[in-house]
Amino acid sequence: MTRKEFLDKWEGRRDEWSRRGISAPVGPILDEVLADLESVSRQEGTELLNLTQAAIRSGFSADSLGRMVREGTLRNYGRKNAPRVRAADLPRKALRPPSPVAQLGPASRQTARASRQTPTGGK
Repeated sequence: MTRKEFLDKWEGRRDEWSRRGISAPVGPILDEVLADLESVSRQEGTELLNLTQAAIRSGFSADSLGRMVREGTLRNYGRKNAPRVRAADLPRKALRPPSPVAQLGPASRQTARASRQTPTGGK
């Protein structure tokens, strides 16, 4: 099952059940959703990607991934000059927290405005 098939199936069921006003026990439904999600994960995990595709998924550059393949950190499932890596083996780049934005308070703005309006010449 692909990701698209997964989404189509469960969005279709949601829409149908909402239209019909169906309420059902949640446990068995969640069991089926989780089984489908596991199927999608298994299929995507075995997918072989070139370095450009792997870079998009992992957050690392293609050059960094190529270096990992050369060093043996990532297994090459392709040829020497056309490496392929398995999606499940990809490292994930840690996300950086957003940098704090400097906020100017009203006093700073008033000071800046006043200094701009002060006549030059020293009188």
